[in-house]
Amino acid sequence: MPTKYNARRTTYGGRTYDSKLEARFAQILDIARRAEDPHQRVVWVAEQVPFTFPPGSRHRLDFIVGKADGSVCFVEVKGKETPLGLRNRRDLEYYLGHPITVWRG
Repeated sequence: MPTKYNARRTTYGGRTYDSKLEARFAQILDIARRAEDPHQRVVWVAEQVPFTFPPGSRHRLDFIVGKADGSVCFVEVKGKETPLGLRNRRDLEYYLGHPITVWRG
């Protein structure tokens, strides 16, 4: 069944994602777990992480990715951008003090 933006829920690795793009990104992360370069190798992933920040705004981040070199990436997978999503992402970047990468496939 399509989501509110006509994305198709897709199952990959036993988990259902909100869209084919999110499932594809999860597949890429699985491949990156085998990378030899520590800057590329993924060692842990948190998915659909909720954040609440002043003044009561809420945003769900698609992925937080930890790499073997100790770096952490915050990732949004977007097929369609909305003004509210853009505003919430910018606010979250401000409160996290860290940029959020937008992956569009």
